[in-house]
Amino acid sequence: MPKQKTDQRPATYFRLRGKVRVTYLLGIIFVLVGLTAMVSMSGMTLLRWLDSQQWTPVAARLETLKLDTRRGEDNDSYYVISRYHYQFGGRRYTGSETSINRGYDNLDDFWHALYSRLERQQAAGTLQAWVNPQNPSQAVLDRTLRGSVLLFSGIFGLLFIAFGAAVLWTGRRGQSKSRRYAALMAGLSEGQVDEASTRPFRQGIRSQSRGLYWLMLIIGAVFLLISLPILVAVLPDALRAQDYKTLLILIFPLIGLALMVSGLRSRSRYRRIGETRFFCDPLPGCVGGQVGGFFDVTSGQFVGRPQMYICCVHTYTSGSSKNRTTHRDILFQDSMPAVTETTASGQRLRVVFDVPGKLPVSDQQGYRGTISWEIQCEGRLAITTAVAGRREETDFKRSWEIPVGRGSLVSGWQPSEAQKRQDRADKQARAAADAGQQIAAHVSGDAINLDSLAGRHARITWTMLPTGLVFAGTGVFLLNLALREGGELWVIGPVFTLLGSTLVLFALYWAGRSLNCQIRGRDVRVVRSLFGKALYRREARIESPQQLSVRSGMTVNSGNRQTEYCRLQLHSSSGKKLTLAEGIAGRDAAEALRQQVVDQLTRDLDAELT
Repeated sequence: MPKQKTDQRPATYFRLRGKVRVTYLLGIIFVLVGLTAMVSMSGMTLLRWLDSQQWTPVAARLETLKLDTRRGEDNDSYYVISRYHYQFGGRRYTGSETSINRGYDNLDDFWHALYSRLERQQAAGTLQAWVNPQNPSQAVLDRTLRGSVLLFSGIFGLLFIAFGAAVLWTGRRGQSKSRRYAALMAGLSEGQVDEASTRPFRQGIRSQSRGLYWLMLIIGAVFLLISLPILVAVLPDALRAQDYKTLLILIFPLIGLALMVSGLRSRSRYRRIGETRFFCDPLPGCVGGQVGGFFDVTSGQFVGRPQMYICCVHTYTSGSSKNRTTHRDILFQDSMPAVTETTASGQRLRVVFDVPGKLPVSDQQGYRGTISWEIQCEGRLAITTAVAGRREETDFKRSWEIPVGRGSLVSGWQPSEAQKRQDRADKQARAAADAGQQIAAHVSGDAINLDSLAGRHARITWTMLPTGLVFAGTGVFLLNLALREGGELWVIGPVFTLLGSTLVLFALYWAGRSLNCQIRGRDVRVVRSLFGKALYRREARIESPQQLSVRSGMTVNSGNRQTEYCRLQLHSSSGKKLTLAEGIAGRDAAEALRQQVVDQLTRDLDAELT
């Protein structure tokens, strides 16, 4: 009796495969909705317009003309209904097609204007119908090609198509990744990571930068290919009719062109530097063990030691329908300088991270959304150009999504003790340099001054300020409407106004606040100012460096990295907590500043004891 064939693929594979199928289905639905909208609203209208260009004008007489209105909850929509008769080839015909544009809408005043024009033409006896000579029973009173309809359908359709294409691209990547990851993790859990499961990773992992430029090129090409024919058909008539609103259609090919130019530039930078595939060591990386590997650069030399980062990212969505929001929570991150080695073809960069065992693994079950692990590298790369052999420096930013499971595997390459000491020294020097760039520290005799200057974090200010102004402006507008219409606007208006005003005030406070701290001997004096005007002064006395600590303020996510903003705090003997420096980006920089103050205090106290 033959053995029954069983599928040995792990359950995780089927779970991920199901997600990929849903992603494909969602992407196809979005693309079909976009195509349907463009074909039904723009494509059919364009075909009717092109066909009617060969039709024959004849005199017509209206029997019925009506501007019909459909009432909606928020807006009314309009359409012109007509019935007319005309003579063609010695026979009398009756028509009911008013315009090549069909369907009720309220995009502009087209139907009102058409109704008025047909009334005037009827009264003046100049009404014409355009008749299909091949089928005289087919006629239309108006052949206007509406730019507003093409603009609306273009926006609607292209957005859906672009989003669907991005979803399909994500699904394709997810399908390939799910198969490879599932086999690798199954082998790791059984203690049998064999050649078959690791083979897809042996050629290295491509940087995510390559996928991004291809996505921009594809979406840009879709915008251009769909919008250019519409533009060619509509623009000449719009210019002759001085309908300059139709020129807004230019936004679509311009967006497509901008996306393609950006994609081509990214592609040029990518190819100029090279693929830089990342090779995991160990494979896979392990929480409870180590995560690391190396990549090669063959087209330049790094200026100094680039910085390597590791991040564990939880990506998920919340809400429903149009209120859906995508979240990217950083569950773990660490950084260290890369170890560079000279090779025959260029440079090899290595890194190894010790990773705690309580973190989730790649695509771990029990988490809504997905868990991914990334290795990132940032630095300055000096490249010799082909033009006159000139040497140029460029920013190097690459990231790789890598498989991480649960286990105790460690890298086959380990840094020497001398290298570890060098890494610690470089990390401390980098932190001290970051602290010095953020907090102006001056030592004069037995005094040290710390200045947390205003306007150091302009990015935060310019993120909150426009958002606050939009919310506040919307709130004021709703309050004005509430004065006339009342109702629930009295609830929504104040909420928007309060939220927007709070964001604006916080942005201004963040931009204008400064803090000066002077430590002389054991005496500490702090002055808080806002836009240069002193608000208050605080004084305390320090007895021991152990009274200084670093406290976390807020955290800000940027891409797949998290920045923690800290403050240096003094716990005085009277129980007061006094902030000495604030808004320090990065705990390492804050700790370096604390150590600098401690070193100065220790010298002063030692001198006092002596």
